[in-house]
Amino acid sequence: MKFAAEWGDLARRFELTTFAHTRDNVGLRQWTCWAEVCADFGHVVGDKDGPAFSCATFDGTRGVARLVGRDLVVIDIDAADASHPPPGFEELVARLSRAGIAAILHTTFSHTPETPRFRIIALLSKTFTFPVDESRAEALFIDKHFSRILADALGLADWADASKFGAESLMLMPRCPEERLRYARTEVIEGYPLCLDTLIEIAGQRWQEEKRRRDEAAARAFKAAETRSAAARDGGSLIARLRDAMPSLAEVLHAQGYRYFERDRRWLHPASTSGEPGVMTAVGSDGVERSFSHHASDPLCGSHPVFGAKAHDVIDHVIASEFGTSDAAWQIGIRALARRYLPDVGPSETPVPDHDADGEIPIIRYVPGDLSRVVEEAEHALMKAGIFFRRGAVLVRPEVERRPSFHGNKTEIAVFRCADPTMVVDALARCAHFEKPARSKSGDGWVPIDPPEKVAKSIVVRQDVWPFPQVTAILSSPTIRPDGTVLDTPGYDAATGLYLASTPAMAPIPAPPSKEDALAALDVLLELLAEFPFVSDEGKSVALSGILSVVCRPAFQVAPLHCITAPTPGSGKSYLVDVIAAIGTGSHAPVMSWSDQMAENEKRLDGAFLDGSTLIAIDNVSIDLGGDKLCMAVERPRVRVRRLGVSDAFEIENRTVIFATGNNLTLSGDITRRSLIANLDPGQERPELRQFAAKPTDAVFADRGRYVRAALTIVSAYISAGRPDKLPPLASFEGWSDTVRSALVWLGCADPVATMLRAIGDDPVHAARVELILALVEAAGTAEFSTADLLAGFQRTGPVNISPLAVSFSQDLRLRAAIQEVAGAKGDINRDALTTWFRDNQDRIVAGYRVVKGKGRPTKWRVVRA
Repeated sequence: MKFAAEWGDLARRFELTTFAHTRDNVGLRQWTCWAEVCADFGHVVGDKDGPAFSCATFDGTRGVARLVGRDLVVIDIDAADASHPPPGFEELVARLSRAGIAAILHTTFSHTPETPRFRIIALLSKTFTFPVDESRAEALFIDKHFSRILADALGLADWADASKFGAESLMLMPRCPEERLRYARTEVIEGYPLCLDTLIEIAGQRWQEEKRRRDEAAARAFKAAETRSAAARDGGSLIARLRDAMPSLAEVLHAQGYRYFERDRRWLHPASTSGEPGVMTAVGSDGVERSFSHHASDPLCGSHPVFGAKAHDVIDHVIASEFGTSDAAWQIGIRALARRYLPDVGPSETPVPDHDADGEIPIIRYVPGDLSRVVEEAEHALMKAGIFFRRGAVLVRPEVERRPSFHGNKTEIAVFRCADPTMVVDALARCAHFEKPARSKSGDGWVPIDPPEKVAKSIVVRQDVWPFPQVTAILSSPTIRPDGTVLDTPGYDAATGLYLASTPAMAPIPAPPSKEDALAALDVLLELLAEFPFVSDEGKSVALSGILSVVCRPAFQVAPLHCITAPTPGSGKSYLVDVIAAIGTGSHAPVMSWSDQMAENEKRLDGAFLDGSTLIAIDNVSIDLGGDKLCMAVERPRVRVRRLGVSDAFEIENRTVIFATGNNLTLSGDITRRSLIANLDPGQERPELRQFAAKPTDAVFADRGRYVRAALTIVSAYISAGRPDKLPPLASFEGWSDTVRSALVWLGCADPVATMLRAIGDDPVHAARVELILALVEAAGTAEFSTADLLAGFQRTGPVNISPLAVSFSQDLRLRAAIQEVAGAKGDINRDALTTWFRDNQDRIVAGYRVVKGKGRPTKWRVVRA
């Protein structure tokens, strides 16, 4: 897309607003031209609190409501993350020159080589004017996307300061402290003004897409509200009576200062500064009029933490305006409205609705001595609300948490959080109303109370009688069920026990998809991986397997360990896992470390499994990776876990794909046959200085549904075709092999299992095993020997009656070194370790030989051909 307007006039005059200080709200409007702006934007030594400018002109004081027009587009570039710096000054100049844009590039006040900060100022081909009619809301939306569109075109989306995108933003004139003057730079790039018509066209398309998204959200909210109030449609409930007794929703909105726009058939919130009529109203099939709001200033807006994404009736609006939106305010407000509009309703009949106000929530009367009944009613209320699930022997709640990610970043992931009594009390307060007998002389009546803590404690420990549904994993993208069908409906799926937390917007998958559809989907994923320096096609298949395995994980019982290794730091290992996580989970990969303390590693794995996520990333492994716990975590469909600080242990379903990254990563022991390895090698001394031109993670986050759809299409097409040309099963991973591995080979990709041979060949445990077997063949042939014979070679003065074979062993340097490798400890040989080695390797075929056990006592061993 070309943004430079070749016909634009660089010499045209336009207005620029300057301010004496950043704290001023009234500026000086003056006529200027591009050449004068370029001349005025040289660096000046001075304090930060100096003169400032705005891209826009204002009718009086500075503010969104006073915007008149704008002639400049500005991007502030900040290095918020030192591990992910923006392009350098020369690279930015080159990008602007290639784009043909007339611009000013200068370093800002806080710029240093360690924390680079720049600003780009570009001229529009003509003045963008803010209308005063009902189209002003669209103009304000388009205005905020000028800088965003330019940043995307220049590949600067990661570093552009979105808070400065609006025309009303105030920015310092180029200034610099004297001690950093040597870092200050300014460059005027020759070119043409930005084509305003092109920017408006692109931003206008985004505006229409935003309106469509909002309309869809409103439609879902209205439909959900009708479903929730189905029980109250007969008009017999107290909520329905209260709603009928109150003024209409339109009357309330008008009284609260909302303005109605006939053209849009929407209302404008009185505190809105955008001018956009963003409050929709509609009458549902149940006869109830409700509203749905997009205004950030509205307490009932779609992003409110409690009321968000819900449609609201007249009761909601009156309570929110008069009493607030907290739980306590709600309880007070609903009673006050009942007394105001329903004087015939007694205190015990006062409705206590949930946050939707579309039906009554249960009243649970707490009577000492009747705890069992109270607990059962409380569990029923929680069941109805769909808040908790059981996972093994633990009560869990789906949540979104911030976790550490690669390079010190933070990421948000959907996880299961183990419930405690405090959490249950909070949930009960939202979905039920508790009362206890009033203390009065007559003994009649009930008074409200908080949910009793002993009720919550009882619920948490009643594992044997829990009515809550069993859940196996929490997902952030549609997936494939074990029967091959697609799961794409958010919420709990009773057929599989899966909980789908969210779904990205994506085009429907063909039904059924063909092989041509699958090949097109494969091209989408390969395009995403194009800049990663895979050493082999098999390694690229491992990355593709990682994507398909995470997205389609419920379709098979277990998946291999996916390893990413490289000879040099900064080669893109962590970034590759981030790309896979972005597709499968919608966020960066949460990471855990790996130490030489296996007990700590087991705790970290247990915690990750309890979270229920479909992806675990072990980052920057610097020691040999292995261990029994990791082998079980990869291979077993059910894993036994223990909560930190709690002595109980229980089994849960394994629905996870484990990734590991490391420089020259080495796998040790039995994990080698459970692992795939993708090797990256950029062939550079400083690969961390490379720049990804396509920004794969940005591409995923911008249109995640496209890549999730591609992964689902590949697997669905292969299953729909009847799994043709299925490869020989891979022991322990038959389901993955028949679904992911065979699908990739069916489409012409290399077999990812071929990388297992490298893992086995590089395994130090296997190498030591081979060396000892061959050394024994060379030293003993087929003769029998005992561990005492081998140990004699390590004693300075052996026993007087040692066998001739033991004497021969003591002189064999190769054998001594091989024994030292498998059973050495501080220069000596550990007798128990050597005995254990022979027991563990008995009858195992290694290099064409096997160790067999002789008869009689003491135990004798010999090596024979397999």
